[in-house]
Amino acid sequence: GINAEYGQIFISPHIHSTPHAPAHTRSLISNKMKSKIENSAVHRKATWYECLNLGVIRLIWYKVIVIAIWSAAVTAIHKYVLPIALESTFITVVNVVISMILAFRTNTAYDRFWEGRRLWGSLYTGARNIGRLIWVNTKEETQKDVMEKKHALLVCVGLIYSIKHHLREEYGFDNVKHLVPHLKLKAKKTTKFYSDEDTDSLINSPNYPSHIKSNCPIDLTQQISTYITHAKEKNHMDVQCYTACLNTLISIVDTISSLERVQTTPLPRAYTLHLEHVLWMYLLMLPFQLLKAYNWWTVLVCGLAAFCFLGIEGMAFEIENPFGYDLNDLKVDQFCDDIRDELEELTAVPPPKVSDWVLPEATLIH
Repeated sequence: GINAEYGQIFISPHIHSTPHAPAHTRSLISNKMKSKIENSAVHRKATWYECLNLGVIRLIWYKVIVIAIWSAAVTAIHKYVLPIALESTFITVVNVVISMILAFRTNTAYDRFWEGRRLWGSLYTGARNIGRLIWVNTKEETQKDVMEKKHALLVCVGLIYSIKHHLREEYGFDNVKHLVPHLKLKAKKTTKFYSDEDTDSLINSPNYPSHIKSNCPIDLTQQISTYITHAKEKNHMDVQCYTACLNTLISIVDTISSLERVQTTPLPRAYTLHLEHVLWMYLLMLPFQLLKAYNWWTVLVCGLAAFCFLGIEGMAFEIENPFGYDLNDLKVDQFCDDIRDELEELTAVPPPKVSDWVLPEATLIH
């Protein structure tokens, strides 16, 4: 009865299983995760093509060319028209200022990047804990109970993906409705911003999610909280499991809020603009300081200086919003897929029983 339900409904529609072959099902999932690890750029050396794409050359090459052309023009004017070389005092003064500003800019950007990764690690922990508590520690008596547990974990997967879309400002339930097709999410009645007629028209509109900037992750946490309360009322959860589920859900909501803080609090624009102004002023004045010492080599030296300074600023710009689609952003899509795969593997077989793995008393060594 109940055992026939395990493995029939998977969180991902592209994996199929039979109720009598859980080992084969788990083998499919394990092979897929192994292939993903082997093909991950984290576990192998980057190719030359990846080095060019993952670096900042694609972001700053045209700026370096502008500085090189400017340096060549200044050098030509100095040699053939009018001596315009200056003393190198300016370099000494501005070097210290630029170094301090660039260091702060880079550290701030990387702090945001690392904070984002740490918070996604917290989501990993929350998803694993709530998945285990629901699947293993929640009792089941009928096939319907098993289906309810599976659907609750479907919502957990939809929650993780909705967080990704929310951080990318892709609002609405359309992004995750293929993961939670059993949910019928509707706009909530309100009189604060809309009249009853306006709200009814939004709810009845087939394209309503595009009209409302909803917080889909919070709505899905409410669905999970509803299931936890439902299981407790049916005495399928004891008090300890119920409390642990709620605390885990609270930590997930806290993580969502922290991720929103990282995403919505960039470095003040006035600061980045001032850095850009000082940096360009320095690079445009640099050729005048190097003419006496380097002559035509000034063009090469200024180009290399532009590559170094603009590259540091470009790296900071690249990673300060770590949840987007840039090549150096966090692999948020992979994070979501990994959590989904783990929950798929969890629900592929019935919850383990002690009798399945405890050795018979006769085989114990005293």
